[in-house]
Amino acid sequence: MSGNSCPTVQPEGTSDLDPADPSVAKTSLQISNSGSIMPTRTIDWFPPEILLSIFECVIHLDLVADDGYGEVQRRCMGHARMVSRTLYGSTYVPTITPYGLTRFPTHALHGLTHVCKRWREVALNCPTLWTNIDNRVPAQMDAFFVRSRAAPISINLISRNFGDLASIMYRHGSRIKRLDVTVHKMVPSSRQPRLRCAVPLLECLTMVSTDNEAPLRLHDNAMAILDACNFGVKALALINVIPGVPRLALPQLTHLYLSGGSRTAVWGDAMHHLPAILAHTPALQHLHISNLRHRTTQADMSDAMQPVALPALRSLTCSKGWVTSALRLLELLELPENVLVRLDSLECQSPNTVIRSYALSPQTLAWLSSFTYLEVMSHNHDTLLIAHGSRPHSGLWIQAMCHNLMVDWVQWLTQLTTMFPLPSVTSLKISWHDEDLVRSLFRQFPLVTELVAYFNHEWMPGEGDCERVASDLYAALSEGNPPSCPRLETLILSYDAIPTALCIPQLVDAIALRKALGYPLRRFTIDTGHQHCKSEEDELQSTLRRVKAHVLESSDLSFGTGAFEFKMDERWTIPEAERWWQLPNDEKAANVFPIYGFEPRW
Repeated sequence: MSGNSCPTVQPEGTSDLDPADPSVAKTSLQISNSGSIMPTRTIDWFPPEILLSIFECVIHLDLVADDGYGEVQRRCMGHARMVSRTLYGSTYVPTITPYGLTRFPTHALHGLTHVCKRWREVALNCPTLWTNIDNRVPAQMDAFFVRSRAAPISINLISRNFGDLASIMYRHGSRIKRLDVTVHKMVPSSRQPRLRCAVPLLECLTMVSTDNEAPLRLHDNAMAILDACNFGVKALALINVIPGVPRLALPQLTHLYLSGGSRTAVWGDAMHHLPAILAHTPALQHLHISNLRHRTTQADMSDAMQPVALPALRSLTCSKGWVTSALRLLELLELPENVLVRLDSLECQSPNTVIRSYALSPQTLAWLSSFTYLEVMSHNHDTLLIAHGSRPHSGLWIQAMCHNLMVDWVQWLTQLTTMFPLPSVTSLKISWHDEDLVRSLFRQFPLVTELVAYFNHEWMPGEGDCERVASDLYAALSEGNPPSCPRLETLILSYDAIPTALCIPQLVDAIALRKALGYPLRRFTIDTGHQHCKSEEDELQSTLRRVKAHVLESSDLSFGTGAFEFKMDERWTIPEAERWWQLPNDEKAANVFPIYGFEPRW
């Protein structure tokens, strides 16, 4: 070996890697251009253990760089956060897509084995570097099987039948720790391959069907995969796949993801199957169901189903389906005290006729009674409701849309908050443009002591709407004896508009009237989302001076802070829920409201 470099290994014999992969081609070119001038003498003296640690870091950085973010974004986001998106510990975590799970990029391994002879020897003698295997290139798959030796392996398989899977399970079933299977439109065959073999190490199984016409129904032989892993699998994802439900019992399962295809529901008869599945998953911690659509009938309402207890559940997500289906699912569950329930991007089909028919279990009602904080955002027929209490891992999130202009949206919201009674709410934060909505909410939450009203003129559909909703608020707070929210102590007006939109004379009158009735405010704050010109600031300061005489403790004004705008609470970011797979971006929690340009998915 020379004084400044070690002998390079030219990129030959690369049939065990995918030559069509642009990343592999790029790496080959970089290696060829580097020649033999790389100063590797110092690093070459490192023992194999340190070299392997460096190799693993290189692979992990390569995974992060391949996660779809641009160079500028990578620099800004921070290394630790990026690694957490793609890795869980030192394990590659693929992303769920309707076309299968993303595959482990192999170009970093290609580069490490073609720098010098010693690096290649060290890499080839480390079985754990070669345990992520797929069948894109048969020669590469065979090479990785050999190089991984006896180490547990993760397999990503794409096929039109189960023949390839049967062969792999027969030869390597005892080593499979993770199995991701993507089935393109199934090729009919009179003979089904035998899949009954032991997979004692299997912890994660995902199955995806890319057929947009109909979901894949697993025949009895294919169900043997699930039979084999019934007592050990911890994570199961079925995408556009229907299992033989009566035989599905997974006592150690902690993660379950169920989804329909890009054009199909999770299952047409899901409500009859889900209780049977969930009743046999006592250790379940994270349940995610996407595209849940089930036409509720009167027979469903009269079903004498006992609610399923999920004592270990930590998060429940139901996204991109129907509101009625999500509500029916909640009716069938007993929720523990510490659970995050997110019903997201749901569509209302016929809300005014069915929402009254549901009844939550006593355990779920007890969970709801612990919530003291509520956010309600309503814009046109788009609503986001978020509630939580002092427990850091407990909360309710409902985001729903309705495009039926004949629906009485205020009535629907009233029914929704009746469906989810929140008797302990003391802090209420609202943004709205519907007349009478605040009165409806105030009647349901008489214990409110803190009220934040957020006005955003961009959300208002017409000219003068901001002034109208402000007037509605003041009237609701000052009419009657006692007035609405009799325990109200703190009122905060947060807005992104000109001061005149606050209807200041009516505001001052409402605060004065509450004091005259014996229900004075203790604290009053105006929070603006931007700086104002001097005349506008003077007007706001004058308002505070007029209000101060009717407020017991303090009245404040803050310019440009936007401190009370709606922001997503960190509790809705649940890393453990993505322990085995990264969720698609449109199924992650994101407080993007209102949703403009929404089109029904079906």
